[in-house]
Amino acid sequence: MLDLMNDIDLRRAKTKEDYDMLHEIVRCIRAFLNNKVLCFLFFWLQKKKNLPIEQQHGIKAALSSPNALNIIFRAIDSTFMSDKETVLEIMSGMCFVDQPTSHQKVLDAMKSYQEYRKEERRFQSLVNFMSTTLAAQDNRENSGFLVTAMIFINSLITGVDDLDLRIHVRNEFYQLNFASLIKVAPSLSSVT
Repeated sequence: MLDLMNDIDLRRAKTKEDYDMLHEIVRCIRAFLNNKVLCFLFFWLQKKKNLPIEQQHGIKAALSSPNALNIIFRAIDSTFMSDKETVLEIMSGMCFVDQPTSHQKVLDAMKSYQEYRKEERRFQSLVNFMSTTLAAQDNRENSGFLVTAMIFINSLITGVDDLDLRIHVRNEFYQLNFASLIKVAPSLSSVT
């Protein structure tokens, strides 16, 4: 699934069918991560590295894969708002699975996405998505994404005990003028 997701993501011109397929893959990955299964998705990777194949929770299997979170996070570019929400829900949960290792892997996935998008700052796309969503005419449909994004940001900032890292991550958001979004966000309470 991750290979297919990566192949779709690397296509320059994506069709409606590509986005539909990406949507289904995101849904499958979410189900996979929420279950204790024989990790067929990572079977090939483990076999290639001569690691033992064992039954484990899907989240732990994803964390054991070097590129899984990078590929999953790139699905935030989906045209489906529900995919954006799902990606952020997955990443929020990942921050707390195996601290501080998992939290760092989520931050690394954000850094990889920054490089992939050739952006100056690590959280630039996330803040831009939120800003665009807040500016949209119909906040009712998009309020779920905004709430999920705020939960994700909170997970990034509070998901680790290292105070210096927490302050650093918080300051990265403030450098992107995130405070102005927070001032507008209370208007969502009348929409939800």
